[in-house]
Amino acid sequence: MWVRRACVMVLVGAFGVGCESAPAPARPAPLEDRAHLRELARARVAIDAPERPEPLWAHPETLEMERLRYGWGGVPRQPRRALIRYERSCKEGVLRACAGLGAMRHAGDGASADRARAEALYRASCTDHARSGCAGLAVVQVARGELGYARAAVLFRDACLDGEARGCANLGILYSRGAGVPEHPALAADLLRVACQWGLPEGCARLGDLTARGIGTTRDEARARALWRSACSEGASDACARLR
Repeated sequence: MWVRRACVMVLVGAFGVGCESAPAPARPAPLEDRAHLRELARARVAIDAPERPEPLWAHPETLEMERLRYGWGGVPRQPRRALIRYERSCKEGVLRACAGLGAMRHAGDGASADRARAEALYRASCTDHARSGCAGLAVVQVARGELGYARAAVLFRDACLDGEARGCANLGILYSRGAGVPEHPALAADLLRVACQWGLPEGCARLGDLTARGIGTTRDEARARALWRSACSEGASDACARLR
């Protein structure tokens, strides 16, 4: 049986590291919302596919950048080229590109990390047309104690359904700990699987954590180590630490 630990997992993209105090249990989310997310996670993504699929709702205005950023469809991952294209499109007023640029500068992907610029880009792009910008801003605000987990979960859900891997990963982290949403290990594993398949190293790392412990998925140490190796090779330092 899985016993809740005294802290929740740090969100993907959070400033700093460590654990946060576990929040009070939330009221159950509407079943239709959970069913929708479960359908998203299980029916639309195959974790063992030979190439990373493109989300069915990928946006044409940022598709080429996202292919380079995540390595979708067999395209080699080229973060520096992705960053340059995001910069250009953001200057042209494409808000989804500004949100993507914010995420890359936040993570130090393709260039050195610049958290102040990342936050400014998130704020500028946080609209109904770029939900990933709102999700990125939510990570910043949760880390500062300015936003509760329940509201953050809504923003992460919207970003996930809009095709943003970090939104799926962070929502999965919340479900794995019952932070702002009901504790739901199987759904957490599904959402982290989506993020991993879309090319997010941190999603693979956290899916490896659940797989190693048999939380929400079959326990498989060999599979967990394969996930950690993949994440480590793409810059997820916490995954590298698991392999030592």
